[in-house]
Amino acid sequence: KLDTEASLDTDKYLILVGGPVVNKLTEELQKQGKINIDNNSPPTLVVVDGKILVVAGGDRYKTRKAALELIQNY
Repeated sequence: KLDTEASLDTDKYLILVGGPVVNKLTEELQKQGKINIDNNSPPTLVVVDGKILVVAGGDRYKTRKAALELIQNY
C-alpha cells in the first residue's frame, strides 16, 4: 500500500520506505519523536515499536542505499 492508504494504527508489521518529507507515516513517527531523520541523515534502517521497519535517508540516494543494505544484508 501507499503511505496515503495506510495507518500506523494497525496490528500488522510495516516497512516504511522514505523519509518524513516523502512518506506521511514516517513523518508521523518523526513527530512522535520515535525517529530522527533530516536532510543530512545517513542511510538508515531502524525498527520502531518492534513492528515497523523504516528504510530511509537524508535524500533519495541515501534512502536507496539503505534499501540496498537491507536487501544485501538481511
